[in-house]
Amino acid sequence: MLVIGSFLDRLTTSNQQPTTDMTTTFEITNMIESLAHANYSAWTIGITDNPDERREDHGNPLYWCIWNANTSEGARAIKSYFISKGMKRGPGRIRIANYVYLLK
Repeated sequence: MLVIGSFLDRLTTSNQQPTTDMTTTFEITNMIESLAHANYSAWTIGITDNPDERREDHGNPLYWCIWNANTSEGARAIKSYFISKGMKRGPGRIRIANYVYLLK
């Protein structure tokens, strides 16, 4: 599992995909908060069941992060929370998706 410091150290403008397995909703929320710096409208958040396909759907963006929330309920809760703070909603209506993605 990544901690925020090492996560931010690994985030670059390359094609790296910081990813965690079965990270808690709280930890994912904290990592997203640290990336967004309250500039929520600059980011798009969504959920997916296929991270590679979704990244391609978005045109392989330069800034792309993905986390496994372990449950679709957790993933949807994170997405809803950040949309309410002003993030853009990623396209699609996937009901069972454990992955949360963030792009800019």
